[in-house]
Amino acid sequence: MKLLLILLMTVTVTVSIFGEGLKLGTGFSYSAGEGAQTFFNRPKILIPIVMDNLRIEPEFGIFQNSYDREDKKNGEDSSDASVYLIDFAIGTYYSTVLIDKKLDMFYGGKIGAILGKGTGRFKNDIEDSSFYYAGLSMGIEYKLLPKLTISGDIGLNLTRYVDENEYRKYTNHFILTTSTISVRWYY
Repeated sequence: MKLLLILLMTVTVTVSIFGEGLKLGTGFSYSAGEGAQTFFNRPKILIPIVMDNLRIEPEFGIFQNSYDREDKKNGEDSSDASVYLIDFAIGTYYSTVLIDKKLDMFYGGKIGAILGKGTGRFKNDIEDSSFYYAGLSMGIEYKLLPKLTISGDIGLNLTRYVDENEYRKYTNHFILTTSTISVRWYY
């Protein structure tokens, strides 16, 4: 919740300080991957704030998944589970023009968190999980129309994963690559 408040404050301060010459937009992105990366594979809402060659971009995503499983042999091993995730981050990118008014290259960094809660009746457990990440990325952004762009980027994240319930706490650190496609509309 604190990180979400920081994101909102960043947007507010940026708009109030750099109001003139500021370009705002909205967009969405999707990342692809397998294994641990599946936690990063969900659509996100983007709020790009552009000042000359600098883009500050808060992003936010939610995910909910539920499933039921029943053992057909004896019915005793049935289970159901739900996972709820909230993902929020902020990135800062610098862009350079590759082809005038058509193609830009951008690079920068991002910090974020994915906070989750899982429930399941199989072992009567409730788990809290969280990913905290910081990374670098670079990509290209193509202007389809004067206000509509599509971009692709690759990134490298340092990630800390914590999974906790009443019986145990599991912490893991790993390096993760990402690839993302984004569409943005600027006002």
